[in-house]
Amino acid sequence: MKKIFVFILLSVTVGMFLFSQEYDVRKLKWGMSFEELQKAEDLKTDFFKDEDIFGIKVETLFGIDLKGLYSVSYSTQDKNFAVEVLKVLRKKYGEPKTDLDYSFLMKVKDILKRFPRLIVQIYEKGNFNVLETELSPELSLNDRKIIRAGLSKRSMWEYGNTVVFLLNSPEGIVLSYWHKPYFLDNKKKFIDFMAELKLKAKDEEVKKPEDTQQGIEKF
Repeated sequence: MKKIFVFILLSVTVGMFLFSQEYDVRKLKWGMSFEELQKAEDLKTDFFKDEDIFGIKVETLFGIDLKGLYSVSYSTQDKNFAVEVLKVLRKKYGEPKTDLDYSFLMKVKDILKRFPRLIVQIYEKGNFNVLETELSPELSLNDRKIIRAGLSKRSMWEYGNTVVFLLNSPEGIVLSYWHKPYFLDNKKKFIDFMAELKLKAKDEEVKKPEDTQQGIEKF
């Protein structure tokens, strides 16, 4: 009886991560309303809930706007979660592609609105074991300086109308499912914004290298 219970529990857990004919992720469909999401997930007023998956505590967050549900993500600090999820996704969908995590650029965009004199350089992080953070104590955000923003690599799968990402970094583990049209639209915006940042940083270095090199922050 115990073996049967464990098998059923594992089947339910694995089913949360796999595509079916009827649903896009879990027992949800992209574009469903918050009322439909509340009923399906037994939510009250919040867009998130705590769950136990693979015996690991994770926070599950539902992304929804006026057009309906567009993402579901799981986050935790437990590295074992990435190990277990990777086994399931590889078995079902094969080896992943590689993509960059563009979400940090949204934070940069907000900072630039408040401090337009900042210069931002984007680069790809190569070592996830070391947090590439270097702060300059001499300068405040009001000074002209460069922010070098490192984008992390993440594993990527595609199926049906869904894109899946697994980010395994020192900051934590994030497994996210996105409605493909929503993701592609936002990725284009991220790439265009990144190109603008690179061009701005390059122009500023050519114009006034002595000013832009005063202080550097890495993220």
